[in-house]
Amino acid sequence: MIDDRPAPPLGAGQVADLLDELIFEQIIECVDLDALCRVERRITMLVGEVEGVPDDRIGELTTALLDRALLRLPNDVRRYLQATS
Repeated sequence: MIDDRPAPPLGAGQVADLLDELIFEQIIECVDLDALCRVERRITMLVGEVEGVPDDRIGELTTALLDRALLRLPNDVRRYLQATS
């Protein structure tokens, strides 16, 4: 016997997860990931030129600098959006 009943609707948690993923995909399309990669390479080169920075710490310091800048982004974007509204 074939079950012709429709699949049960998604639960609230599943709907929230799906919506979160859809929004993230749209937001990430607004980000120029290639440009971020170029910035990371430039930061790496600059950090590598700083006297006294050991070679084995260059990647770690670059990541920390880039992460710090990216963490500022949400507040700056919100401030920008409020100013243009």
